[in-house]
Amino acid sequence: MHRHSWVTYWYEGQCPATGRWLRLPRTQVAEALAHDLMQQLASDAQYDREGKMYGILLVKMPAGEHQVLKAFSGLLNGKRQVDGWVPPIPGRDTVALEEAFTLTR
Repeated sequence: MHRHSWVTYWYEGQCPATGRWLRLPRTQVAEALAHDLMQQLASDAQYDREGKMYGILLVKMPAGEHQVLKAFSGLLNGKRQVDGWVPPIPGRDTVALEEAFTLTR
């Protein structure tokens, strides 16, 4: 099997700092993990409060093992940080203020 045969889509973009073209694969494995996560969330009442954006990232650690990182946007049940989930982006409050200021202009 070709090493990219399990890739279903490539997320691509140009780095604004370096100009380099970057790519991340969307794979059948990642799709299955995301589907499983959505099934788990749908069956747990604490996650059915409002629309939320969720994401997973399948990573390969230096020793070769694979791990799954999962993240959510905004607050989850009123919490910014939840055990088992990726922590919020540092400095997000500053970015949010600048974004709000820009949108009001």
